[in-house]
Amino acid sequence: MPNSVNYTCECVIGFSGERCETEINPCDNNSCENGASCNKVVGSITNYTCECPTGFRGEFCELEIDPCANNSCANGATCKPMPNSVNYTCECVIGFSGERCKTGLYFKQQNN
Repeated sequence: MPNSVNYTCECVIGFSGERCETEINPCDNNSCENGASCNKVVGSITNYTCECPTGFRGEFCELEIDPCANNSCANGATCKPMPNSVNYTCECVIGFSGERCKTGLYFKQQNN
């Protein structure tokens, strides 16, 4: 009967398996949110970054961007976020127009 040798492998960080043959991908169990893409950090076996889709930010893309937070709508206009975007439009009140409602409209009174 041939001699049998029993052994176990102790894997270095980033590898697993009976003989440490499987490289662990840090993106397999990532914390990216809101449909973000996980990107393995080049030269690292444990780190990754999240590439946020439009409208989100933060380390894990957990924060929604509010396009109206710092809007420049003028003269009492209402900021309206655009769907799936970080842009907005301004809904002008009567008497104003323009992209940011900064143009005053002057009405000439008609004499009858």
